[in-house]
Amino acid sequence: MSPVALAFGVLEVTDSAAWLSAVTTAALVPMLAMLLVGGGIADRYRRDTVLFLTSLGAGLTQMGVAFVLLAHQHPAFLLPLSALNGVFQGLTKPALRGIVANLAAGRGIQRASSLLASVRNATRIIGPTTAGLLTVSVGGGWAIGADAVSFLLAAACFARMSLPALPPRAEGGPTMLGALREGWGYFSSQPWIWAVTLAFAVFNAFNRAVWQILGPVIAKDTIGAEGWGWC
Repeated sequence: MSPVALAFGVLEVTDSAAWLSAVTTAALVPMLAMLLVGGGIADRYRRDTVLFLTSLGAGLTQMGVAFVLLAHQHPAFLLPLSALNGVFQGLTKPALRGIVANLAAGRGIQRASSLLASVRNATRIIGPTTAGLLTVSVGGGWAIGADAVSFLLAAACFARMSLPALPPRAEGGPTMLGALREGWGYFSSQPWIWAVTLAFAVFNAFNRAVWQILGPVIAKDTIGAEGWGWC
């Protein structure tokens, strides 16, 4: 829901592609930076606790974004809120991918992964459409508010999980920084890995520019948020 609702919410308040670009970048850069750190945190702390805290944080920051849009405050307030939301999203993704193995075993892991993938793909279709309809009917701020509620509901679900405590780390084991350095050494030594990563980075840069900035700017004066949500 967030990309569609945020794009049209920002355009409602500012009517500026520049502000939309700034808000999108403010969330994207911290999210990418935190993905690496998030992997280290997910390996060292209980994933249910990490996911509860990050979902709660994402819900609260989205509530802040909704308030700024609904109250027509200066869009500069969106920048720190978007950055914090990006941090929480970056910390969420590695923990969410790794928690499946903590909750299922054997063939159950495959079934659980398939179920999660099906739900994820369904929400990628339903979410933007719902955001577009809400934006047209009640405004982008309220659509962001609905998105915030979904994060808070997720936090409530994660709060009910209770994973076993992690075993104590061995004395003299690698620090998080050391593990990141080791991982970077392997990554940089494999040309096929960083070449594919670079290709996807270029693809995603153009993809996000079109779908999250240029597309909504054009759609605002043509097919509107509802039409863009269906796209």
